[in-house]
Amino acid sequence: GSVESAGASLDEAARAAEVAAVMERRAARQEEDEAAQLQRMGLNTAIAIAIHNFPEGLATFVATLVNPSVGATLAIAIGVHNIPEGLCVALPIYYATQSRMKGFLFALISGVSEPIGALIGWLIIKSTGDDMSQLVYGILFGLVAGMM
Repeated sequence: GSVESAGASLDEAARAAEVAAVMERRAARQEEDEAAQLQRMGLNTAIAIAIHNFPEGLATFVATLVNPSVGATLAIAIGVHNIPEGLCVALPIYYATQSRMKGFLFALISGVSEPIGALIGWLIIKSTGDDMSQLVYGILFGLVAGMM
């Protein structure tokens, strides 16, 4: 009797260990899936914010040329609202990768499109030869309004 009960106990222990291993693998897969989902969310947010920031840079540059005090006010307002945007990019990346540097870099890259928008606005205005062309300003503001 005691040999059979010892064998049954070993079988039960082996089954319990097997169940625990399966559950551990499932939990690990679920964590990997959640990390991949967070990373995808952070990347999609970074792309969306980069697209959103481009016309903001263009608008800030053109507004500064028209009226420097309006441009400065607009730059401050946009700068303040860029803080939560950066967090929306950085946090999912950080939680997915456990890397502060990756979170920071993704947020930085998504924000770089803003000065690129300003640079493109400057290039467009300089290429016309007339820094104060109302037609060019109207077209640029129309483009920005359509993009936003």
